[in-house]
Amino acid sequence: PFDFHIHYSSGQEQWMDVKTTEHEFEQAIIVSKNEIRFIAGKKNPEYSIYRVYSKSETEARLRVCTGCLRYIQKLQRDIDYMTQSMSDYKAGIVNYKIAFEPGAHCFNSISEELLLSS
Repeated sequence: PFDFHIHYSSGQEQWMDVKTTEHEFEQAIIVSKNEIRFIAGKKNPEYSIYRVYSKSETEARLRVCTGCLRYIQKLQRDIDYMTQSMSDYKAGIVNYKIAFEPGAHCFNSISEELLLSS
């Protein structure tokens, strides 16, 4: 449910996930069931999404998005509610993914844009 994990000698941990698109920054970010469960299951994760966008053969742009715990926990609550409601119909949700537009509604902080070039 993440691409990189850093465990500091102080005991602090940080998880990073890289989400890449050829489109603009506002293109929906897609997260998997496992990513949602992983983030929502943490009390205060240092979880960042490194958004690589406007990607071409020679360059791309990068913004780091952090502080999504509350947003992801709400998504998980709603998914759990829907899953429980569907069980009344003998139905279920299988291998879902969620897409959302990045912005202040889901992240506490979004860095300034960085240009990446080869």
